[in-house]
Amino acid sequence: MLGAIFASGWTVSDVLDLTWEQVGLVGECIALYRSESIQMVADPVLAALGSKSAKGRVGKASARSARSDLAPADRDAALIAAISGAGFRVS
Repeated sequence: MLGAIFASGWTVSDVLDLTWEQVGLVGECIALYRSESIQMVADPVLAALGSKSAKGRVGKASARSARSDLAPADRDAALIAAISGAGFRVS
């Protein structure tokens, strides 16, 4: 994870200011962003070659449907609680 964080432009002093939970969260966000970027590029290429789309994956859809059952205000409250629980200040 640290290699991905440093490769994306973070400096050592930036990382040293974070807790381990925050470093993990930053690493996960970077990994998710990169995988979504690769998928965004690969999907049209694979579709042009005749492959079926990978958009209907079960794991991703089930995670989204579990979150969509909440009201928007409850989702926002859960998101703010998760971010503040990781040590970031939310105002």
